[in-house]
Amino acid sequence: MVATAARGMGQAYNRVWAVFDTDGADVRDLVARARREGIEPVPSTPTFETWLILHLDDHRAPLLSGAKAEKRLKALLPRWTKGATDFADFAEGLDRARTRAEKLPEGCDPCTSVHLLIRAVLRAG
Repeated sequence: MVATAARGMGQAYNRVWAVFDTDGADVRDLVARARREGIEPVPSTPTFETWLILHLDDHRAPLLSGAKAEKRLKALLPRWTKGATDFADFAEGLDRARTRAEKLPEGCDPCTSVHLLIRAVLRAG
């Protein structure tokens, strides 16, 4: 992942972000390596669905797995389907998701750094 992201550095991009699921794994070494390479790591534990859940709910209990995160998201938004996410379903909750994500401890379950990417994109305009 880091090697792939590093190939984008200095070409057409001034910043490269690597968005990835931890699936509960310890990714501290991967995050440190990405930062050394100038890549902004954006892990979500256990998966990206954590970020989507935070748009709809102030969820803080461990999700434990990607399957359980998907089940929780489906309970909150029954029409949601993995692989066919309609981001319009989440637009209204963006500010709440950012605030909620900031309160979650880094490296815990659940947590996500997607809010940092969103903040950078919004600042860049």
